[in-house]
Amino acid sequence: MLDKNKLRKSIESAFLEAKGKTDNPEEAIEVLSEQIANAIDDYIRSLDITYTSGLIAGTYAVTGIFNYTLS
Repeated sequence: MLDKNKLRKSIESAFLEAKGKTDNPEEAIEVLSEQIANAIDDYIRSLDITYTSGLIAGTYAVTGIFNYTLS
């Protein structure tokens, strides 16, 4: 299930951590970018797609419309 609040907190945490790294700005940017990318990746991977109906399998290729719900 997508949790926008968890994503926001992860990004906020990444910024707060980078804010404290003033000795090497380039490294702070690299670490911040990686943490934001990981937060977005985790957010997207938490999506559940549930097949509900619509596909027909016969002797040929599967046909129909993929009906689904997202959560």
